[in-house]
Amino acid sequence: MRQILLAAAIALMPVAAAAEESRWGAVEAGSAEAAHLFRMGAEQGQVNSQETLGIMYAGGDGVPKDLVMAHMWLDIAATNGSLLAREYRDKIAEKMEPEQIADAERRTKVCMESNYKQCD
Repeated sequence: MRQILLAAAIALMPVAAAAEESRWGAVEAGSAEAAHLFRMGAEQGQVNSQETLGIMYAGGDGVPKDLVMAHMWLDIAATNGSLLAREYRDKIAEKMEPEQIADAERRTKVCMESNYKQCD
């Protein structure tokens, strides 16, 4: 029994070391998975998912930082009733060029008119 436990411990040592070394990578992978799940919810019309996905795009959390996409998802959530999304959208807009805002608003329209099927 002792030999089996020792063999298992030795076998797991590289895994534990790799996990320690890549703990930030695991967080990033977890954030990417969370973004994927929020995207699925957002595309189903879930306001909280739309809001959260917008915030994730604004900070580059699990997705590439993209203020246009952040504005779009927050605008969609605001249109669907989220007051918090409206606040965040307006703050993000202060950091954007007019052309970027126009692009985000165009994307919002396309996304909503397609029933969340064309949201890129």
